[in-house]
This record gives sequence, structure tokens and C-alpha cells, in this order.
Amino acid sequence: MAKISLSLKTPNAKTSQVWATLSDGRSVNFKLFPGITINPKHWSKTYKKVLSANPQAVVHNQRLEDFTNAALSVYNEAVKEGVQPDAKYIRDKMKPEVPRKSLSFWELWKVFLDSKKGQFKSHSFTKFGSLKGHLEKFESVQRIKLDINKITQELLEDFQTFLYNERNLNTQSSSKYIGVFKIFINWCVKRRYTENVDWRYFTPIRQPDTLKVIITEEELEAIRKLDLPGKDYLANVRELFILSCLIGLRYSDYSCINKGHLKTDPGGNPILQKRQQKTEDIIEIPLTPEAHSIVVKLLDGKVHSISNQKMNSYVKELCELANINEPFEKATYKGRDKSVKEVRKFELISTHTGRRTFATNLLNKGVPAEIVMKFTGHRDYKSFAKYVDIPNRTEMEIVRNALLSSTLKIA
Repeated sequence: MAKISLSLKTPNAKTSQVWATLSDGRSVNFKLFPGITINPKHWSKTYKKVLSANPQAVVHNQRLEDFTNAALSVYNEAVKEGVQPDAKYIRDKMKPEVPRKSLSFWELWKVFLDSKKGQFKSHSFTKFGSLKGHLEKFESVQRIKLDINKITQELLEDFQTFLYNERNLNTQSSSKYIGVFKIFINWCVKRRYTENVDWRYFTPIRQPDTLKVIITEEELEAIRKLDLPGKDYLANVRELFILSCLIGLRYSDYSCINKGHLKTDPGGNPILQKRQQKTEDIIEIPLTPEAHSIVVKLLDGKVHSISNQKMNSYVKELCELANINEPFEKATYKGRDKSVKEVRKFELISTHTGRRTFATNLLNKGVPAEIVMKFTGHRDYKSFAKYVDIPNRTEMEIVRNALLSSTLKIA
């Protein structure tokens, strides 16, 4: 199989071109020039990339990645067609196509979304729809017309400020919208609608980790025992919320369980087998008798799903009635400005709280993180650690006992 290796043409000179050697491990071996010249001190022989000491490192490395992918694609396509390509053949095929016509920003936006039909899920199109609304308002307020060739660091900084001040979005939401915007701009670069890469130098302000709460076993028991006369909608929400704490699925997954998802393991025990909407991964979760009972009620129509928005509202009402009202300090960020207010725990509870509760309670009971991650669908520990309530009770108890031991010795 063909591969490309990057190296410097003259590593001992003051400046050197970066060369790309394409080889199939047998008879094919030729060099291509990606168009990058650097100081050899800025090159990593180990990682085959430009070091961050070079002020253009991000741009250069992205160009090398794009060049490598494009060259291999041209080579592999030629071989499929029975052509034995050489360096000239690759260079000619990689020459940018003559633009069909100059497209405006919003014409490109439409072409981009049309190209993603069948690739994006509906919620992704919703995100781009919301972003479009913000961008159109930004154009109006700033009295500008967006141009893909003029998306600079300064413009993105102005857009970020606009999201804070004009759209009243917090740091986290603003950062997400800018990330979505960059997906579109990067697509334009890869399709050669623009050579502008100045926007890559802009990094949105990131929000510090937010407060994450879980439901304790005592609180879950209080929810179970809650008397709800005349509040059938809350009784329904209670079943859904308890289920989320017992199986750890996202609301989009457990709210649409059907008979095909209910299975049994080799021992005859009930399990839930479900393809996660977000990741498309199939996950199997053992069902406790209580969880199995709620799933059966869902299938029989005795418990029914509601919209995520209503669920988030009703679950707060449910938890307030269960006296889950421990005070917490909640911080809200706009840019680097932080405002703090005291809230009650029930105000912080949402459909996602059940998922965090599931994972955290398993960790607290000694289940290794790598096993818990298999049931939550997390693929790396870094994102998982941000997701759950860590440090857990066991770790806190170890530290508390150690501190008490030290205090006793001093006394």
C-alpha cells in the first residue's frame, strides 16, 4: 500500500524545502514538493511535522496533511484505473480546478449544506440553522457582508463579542457556535473556494468546567417514595428519570426504546441492546428488575416519552417536591467575566443528570472506569473524567482519613 513520508530536502542548510516521498514499498518511489520552506530547527524528525516554534506551524502542518491526503488519493485512484502514475501525473492532477464561478458567502453556505445531506444528522442541521441566524444578525449589526476570503482572527473575535453582548450567550455556547462556524470555513478551504487561513489562528475563549451534580441513592429513594396525587405527568417523568439513573443512556436513546431493543443474555437475564444516536455505536446494558419493569411499561404505553424540553422542566419540579434542595454556588461565564449566584440542587438537574448519576455511582462502588466507559459509550478517559463527578466519595474518604490521621499524630 502506498504511503508518503515527509522529510527536509537540505536539513543542514539555513532553510530547507519539505519533501514528500511517495512509495509503495516496491518499485514506486518519487518525491513531491508541498510548497513549504522552513528553518530546519523548526522541523521534528520524530513526528514529521513543523514545530510550534515556527509562527506558521498550524498553517504549514494543515497544508502538509491536506497535501499528503490529496496526493495519496490521486495515486490510489490512478492505480484503480490501471494507470501507473509518476510525480508529474500527481502534480498535474493536484492543480486546483478553475473555479466555476465566484460564489458569495451564502451561496457557499447552501452548497456546503447540500453536500452534507445524508452525512449530517438532523440535529447537526439544526445547529447550522441556529448559527445562520446569528451570522445574519451579525451582518446586520456590524453593517457588513460576510466574505469567505475575509474571515480573519479579528472578525471571529468580533463575532464572539457579538454572541456575548447582542445574543446574550454564555462562553460555552459561544465557543460551540464558533467551532461549528469553523467546520464550514475549513470545508471551503479544502474545496479550494478560498486560500484564506487567517481564521485558524483564532481560539475562542473556553468555559471552565461547569458544576455537575448527581442524584445520591438517598435522593433517588426519596423520589421513589414521593406521593404525587393528581400529578400523573410527574409520575411519568419519575419513571423516565429513574430509568436514566439505572441505564445511563442519553435521553435521545432511552426515550425511544422499542421491543427490538429488549434482549436477554446467555443466562436469561434482561438486557437493553441499543444503537446510540450520537455515536452510532451499539451498546448493551444489564437491566435491574426495576429498570426492566420501567422498560416494559414504556413498551406497553403505561409510561410514555415527552420532549426533552418538557422533561428538563418537569424533572426540576419533581426533585423540588422531593426536597432535593441542597444549596450550590453556580457560576455563569460571558467571555472571562464570571457571575455567581446561589441555587438549589433541583435547579441544576436535567435529563443528563441521570446519565452522570449512573456513571458516578458505578465508580463509587468500585467498578473500574474502563468498564463504566463501555456502558456510557465514552471512547477516551479525558472526556469521561470531565463528564462524571470525580473525585468520588471513596477518594474523598481516603483523603479525609489521611488528614484525620495526621491531625491525631500532631495532637
